[in-house]
Amino acid sequence: MKLSAWAVRRRVTTSMICLGIVLLGSISYRQLPLQLFPDVVYPGMGIHARLREATPREMEEELTVPIENAVASLPGVRKIESWTGFWGCWTNVEFDFGTDMRFSGIELSERLEVLKKRFPKERLEYGVFQWDTNDLQNRFFMELCVTGEGSPEMLRDVVMTRIKQRLEEVDGIYNVELGGVEPREMGVTLDPRRMRHYQVPFFQLVQRIQSWSNEKVYLGKLQTAQGQAYVRLAEKFGSAEELAALTVDPKTRLRLSDVAEVAESAGNQNSLYRVNGRPSIGLQLEKEAGANPLRTAARVEKVLERINAGQLPPGYSVEILQSQAEILSRIMAKIAKLALTGIALAVVVLFVFVRHGLITLTVVLAIPLSIFGTFNFMYANGMTINILSMVGITLAIGMLVDNSIVVLENIYRNYQLGKSRLEAACQGADEVGRAITASTLTTVIAFAPIFFLHGEVRLIFREMGLSIVFPLLISLLVAITFVPMATYFILSIESRRRQERLAERRRRGFFRRAYVLLLSGSLRHRGRLLAVVGLVIFFTWAFQRNQLDQGYLERNLEEDVFNVHITMPEGSQRASTDKVVREVEAILAQKSKFPEIKRFSAWVYDDRARIVVRMDPDVAGRVKEQLKEAILDETEGVPLAEIGFRRRRMDPQAGMVGFGESGRLELRGPDYDVLLSVAARVEAFLLTIPGIREVANDLSTGAPEVRLQIDREKASLLKINALAIQQAVLSANASGHVSQVRLYRGEDDMAVVFRLEGADTRILADLRQVDVWSADGRAFPLEDVAAFTLGDSPGFIHRRDQERIAAITFTTDNVRKKTDVIADIKRLGSYVVLPPGYSFELEGEQRQIDEMLASLRQVLLLGFLLVYMVMAGLFEAFFAPFVIMFTVPLAIVGAIWALLLTGHQYDAMAAMGSIFLLGIVVNNGIVFMDFVSMLRRRRNYGHVRAILTAGQYRLRPIFMTSLTTILGLLPLALKTGESNPWRPLAWVGIGGMSVSTRLTLVVLPAEYLTLERTLDRWRCLARRGVGVAALLFPRA
Repeated sequence: MKLSAWAVRRRVTTSMICLGIVLLGSISYRQLPLQLFPDVVYPGMGIHARLREATPREMEEELTVPIENAVASLPGVRKIESWTGFWGCWTNVEFDFGTDMRFSGIELSERLEVLKKRFPKERLEYGVFQWDTNDLQNRFFMELCVTGEGSPEMLRDVVMTRIKQRLEEVDGIYNVELGGVEPREMGVTLDPRRMRHYQVPFFQLVQRIQSWSNEKVYLGKLQTAQGQAYVRLAEKFGSAEELAALTVDPKTRLRLSDVAEVAESAGNQNSLYRVNGRPSIGLQLEKEAGANPLRTAARVEKVLERINAGQLPPGYSVEILQSQAEILSRIMAKIAKLALTGIALAVVVLFVFVRHGLITLTVVLAIPLSIFGTFNFMYANGMTINILSMVGITLAIGMLVDNSIVVLENIYRNYQLGKSRLEAACQGADEVGRAITASTLTTVIAFAPIFFLHGEVRLIFREMGLSIVFPLLISLLVAITFVPMATYFILSIESRRRQERLAERRRRGFFRRAYVLLLSGSLRHRGRLLAVVGLVIFFTWAFQRNQLDQGYLERNLEEDVFNVHITMPEGSQRASTDKVVREVEAILAQKSKFPEIKRFSAWVYDDRARIVVRMDPDVAGRVKEQLKEAILDETEGVPLAEIGFRRRRMDPQAGMVGFGESGRLELRGPDYDVLLSVAARVEAFLLTIPGIREVANDLSTGAPEVRLQIDREKASLLKINALAIQQAVLSANASGHVSQVRLYRGEDDMAVVFRLEGADTRILADLRQVDVWSADGRAFPLEDVAAFTLGDSPGFIHRRDQERIAAITFTTDNVRKKTDVIADIKRLGSYVVLPPGYSFELEGEQRQIDEMLASLRQVLLLGFLLVYMVMAGLFEAFFAPFVIMFTVPLAIVGAIWALLLTGHQYDAMAAMGSIFLLGIVVNNGIVFMDFVSMLRRRRNYGHVRAILTAGQYRLRPIFMTSLTTILGLLPLALKTGESNPWRPLAWVGIGGMSVSTRLTLVVLPAEYLTLERTLDRWRCLARRGVGVAALLFPRA
């Protein structure tokens, strides 16, 4: 018994199975994790290391190069890229797909531990991070800011005592990190004059204090009357008075208070932080793994409401700056709205064609059944509900009713031929079973090559592909089980006479008669028709395809947020950077000029800053790009600073791990100064290319550097060694942590920071007079044993694959095509002469585009072959699938023109649409050719009669299925005013389906008849050839 017949005869069982799918699907939906992006562990790691008291050039030699050497010998390493600056060294390592990242991480940590032993204790700090989207989503879950009218110390106390602890207690929050906070520290300000008077060197004093600041040290066990007791040495400072009273020289009974001032003070901030120009403290909330983001965010919001209601001093407030849950809920609501719109349009199409409520309801029920069944598959496969999976389900919605429409139409056709309800339901589903199975399998098999790819393309497409495949497979099962069963009930309450009248009306319908006339004409003039279509395909592919612009992927999901980056000259002080930032803030705060700006928050570092601007969606005004142009115009007169919307260079201190540029040109070469000179010429050349807007070079001209040349002979006579000189210079500039001494107050502790009086304002003349202590306890000025010269030291060093490079980033405008801009850039060698040993290479987005197109060619070629093989296996023929595959170039024509007319570029989403289109565009041809084959096989119809009959009976289901698919994609294609990266995908599907559907009904029959007639002639000639051969060469 076939499945459809079993479903009709076992109606109760079939109903219970359907209800079970819905019940289990609803449970699975509640159990599925909800997040912004799917869980992806990318085969790569990041290493952040810092070497104290080292310049970038020294750090490159002593740290960056050894780390690269340690990484390079790991198995499966694909690319190594490192950035070195005053903040330390950041190294990105990419591995081949399939590499065991757990083993690589352990091996790398062991090698870094060996490297760490080369340096003195506490001088090297490092951390290893894996590229895990789930970890990133948890870490940057929510960003808050606290503002108030009081002093920075009071603001910090409010955050620490009334806000931070409350947030850490929220269920689902793992950690709360503070930003823009002045840490409290115990400052020990040493007086150089008194130190010289008492003959106490700086480092000797620090070591003396450190020796009395031991943590709890285990000293063994001691037997007492009560039993064994553990002996520990616990020496730590508990107050400023205790520290000041410490004896630093036992011979003279010299105390620390005799040579230094000890007082609690505010520490040095890593960065300054303001919101709308007001000093603030930022709080970064990290979510627990597995916690529901929407529920966790709701709990945080309730806590914030209570805190703002009456638990803060007057003038203080805490508000949410950015919430991943808000972004997630907004995007998910948008996708759900688009999905419901697609379902509504499909229902309207069905009702317009069917004009019967129960029939429409039967077909539409395939959508929820398929979606709930999909949730079961997703839960079983460990997937999550995220943007890509939801977009995949939305794309599939328009196709979920296709199989049901074909089955329903054929059941009614059999019923109108006089068959019983049971026979019509069973035979109607059985007759089209092969066609709908082939249609579904071709769509599913088109996505199979994705799983054989490597790289980011697979990570993007896999989740979306599975979310399309699962509901389509379930819709096939629904079409051959639930639809025949439901139709059997509908036919029991239907009048056969009414159905006959409807059938007669359809046969005499205007569109049907017009189509039959058109089809007859196309069959008579099939040669001309095929020639015209061939010319259109050639023209579109040869000429119009090159007019398409190329891109990779729109990554910004927040349409109303952008960054303003401010870069100061290398070596600038934070005070001068902050002054520039305040000027920019004052410009942004002018509501008369920028009413669209809702809020802006500024992070200020030493020689760079970042301002995050959030637009007000409720204020009608300029779009983001127009607002950016206005900001550039207003800030053009700000002196000393480079202001733009792209990061000039990588800086982990500012939370910048990557560039996000539109394009990047890499110059390679061994010498830093030559690279700097060539990069300047290339930068000037790029600015002359039309279409390039911003250009930034990540190499720096260098920070000022004072170099000491020691007079070894004179130093030896004075009994001064290099270590003494090094300690003297370090002490002269000591304004930070030079030891691990800490002061404890109950459960709290703070760092003890040593600094020389006047170290922050010391100039070169003061450095010359710094005391250098000899071995016999005498002090000499530093200029007696060293010469001073001024120079420059590179402040930033960029390396790739163990070679120095200069990365020149650029952005393009929306006027000129990126492909034309890239073509001009590739002619760089003709305009800029590169020295021997130097080369350039396009990286960034262009490299990603090239890799994507190469992967796409493999996917489409393999998908094309697999689709043909599936059809050949189901039809058990080579000829019919070949005819059907002719719909693919027709769809390509429609896709190209759709992108050209709508102004979209061909990016990763459009590539996904091409794969999607390859699977669905053959469905109409399958339905048509399967019916032609059945008429010729079972009723012995001739070619023309079979084609005309198939056209009459398959016109309606083909138009219905195509319209539901197109209208299901339409909501995704329309611009809604927000970021919509999947619009190119939808337009590729709409354009391809629109053109291929119309031409399939006319061109495909003409092609089939032409090929059949050609084959008939060949068969005739072959038979004649055999006959002539028999006459000429009779058997003996």
